[in-house]
Parts: sequence; C-alpha cells; structure tokens
Amino acid sequence: MKSLLHILKLTGLVSCLVFTVAHFSYADEDDEDRPEMTLAQAQTFLKEYLPEAIELLNHVRDNESIEDYQEALERAVEAIEEYQAIREDDGKEQAELFLQGIRLELQIEQLALQWHTTDDDNLQDQLREQLTTKVSELFEHELKVSIQELKFLREEIVTIEGEIENLEKNRDVLINEEVKEILDE
Repeated sequence: MKSLLHILKLTGLVSCLVFTVAHFSYADEDDEDRPEMTLAQAQTFLKEYLPEAIELLNHVRDNESIEDYQEALERAVEAIEEYQAIREDDGKEQAELFLQGIRLELQIEQLALQWHTTDDDNLQDQLREQLTTKVSELFEHELKVSIQELKFLREEIVTIEGEIENLEKNRDVLINEEVKEILDE
C-alpha cells in the first residue's frame, strides 16, 4: 500500500519536473531569504488548502514509523514552501495551478488508500470509478501545465533569437565597447 510519504515524494518529483523552467521555477537564490515555516503554520495551511493531506498524514502517523511520519511532515512543509515561492515569484495563478496538482494527487492517494482498506466489493467499484475520474483530472491538469510550459519555452526561444540577432548585428560595436572598457578608455 502506498503511503503519504510516497505520494509526497511523487508530488515533489512531478512538481520539480513541471516547474523547473525559469518562468515556472520556485527554487532560486532568493529562497534562502524566505523564512522557514513552523509546524503550526504548515498545519494551518494544510487544513485550509489541502485537508486531504491532514487525513493522509494522520494515517501515516497511526500506521507507519515515526521516521516516516516526520519525513511526510517535512515533505508537506516543502510543498507548502514551494507553493509560496511560486506565488511570490510567478503569481497567484501559477501557485494555484501547482496546488491543484498536489490536491489531485492527494485525492488519488486518499481514494487508493480507501480502496485498499475495504473488503466491500460495491464500495471498491465506486472507489475505482472515483479514482478513474481523479486520474483523468490529473492527466488533464498535467497536460495543461505542459502546454503552458511549451508556450513559455516558445516565447523564450523568440526572445533568445532576437538577442542573438542583435548581437550579430552589433558585433563590431559591442567588441569595440568591450575593448574600451577593458582598457579603461
């Protein structure tokens, strides 16, 4: 049976893959200046924005080792900090998109946990249908993020091509300016 630790690790990996492009990045030099989040702040955030995480954290606490629970808590705090960094760096829309992906993954984990802990065939069938719906939603979400990322990358390519064209066009002037600066003229 998967644990919250597993899903939070998966969430972290997916998030890192999806949001590593410069525009979507949440890890940069300014992150060191951000204050660390307290456990109370993390719990408040989770209760408000990711109540599924609280339930799964409680499951890990009650059914797995204290080390697994501590690691799950750390992962939850990291995800919250990533959300906050994205919100600060890229805006509310990107942060909400990030949070939506985490929420869907947690809902999937919650449904899978329920499916694994019941012997009721009818309930398992209902849970399978709900799980299929959530996995489909996650697929669509990841597709949307990928399309946005591709759009951003295309815009970056156009910008870089313009910069290269400008460098080529002004090659001699730029070289002369650099030489003058080196010689303090």
